[in-house]
Amino acid sequence: MAKDMEEVRIEAVRRYLSGEDATSITKELGVTRQWFYKWAKRYREGGGDTWFKEKSKAPHHLPRKTNPEIEHLVLEVRERLESMKYSQIGASAIAWELKKLGVSPIPYPWTINRILFRHGKVTRREKYKPKGTPYPYFPG
Repeated sequence: MAKDMEEVRIEAVRRYLSGEDATSITKELGVTRQWFYKWAKRYREGGGDTWFKEKSKAPHHLPRKTNPEIEHLVLEVRERLESMKYSQIGASAIAWELKKLGVSPIPYPWTINRILFRHGKVTRREKYKPKGTPYPYFPG
């Protein structure tokens, strides 16, 4: 499908450059005028050999992405807490340690959890399996 559309784009612009009017091109190819002028503009702007290819619609900038330095600090603190016997290793404990280090702003707990999950530091517990003993149990 993508190859077919690329060929249609090339054909439309080739016909336009040979002197055919835009209305007849769009009617014969079954495309809108807006579509046609989009690809004619891309050709005129000089896209080289790739002007007819579709461009990514993904954002080029992620304004809300966590700073890599903060991610690195969160992971370091987690490693340090894991190495200490009986220490808590959750998001609130990491936030507390970051506060003691003087990091500002301190990421929210859900941000810390996302960082840990992204780097494979969060493990899911097994679901509780009942033993079949009624509660409360009175032996005897």
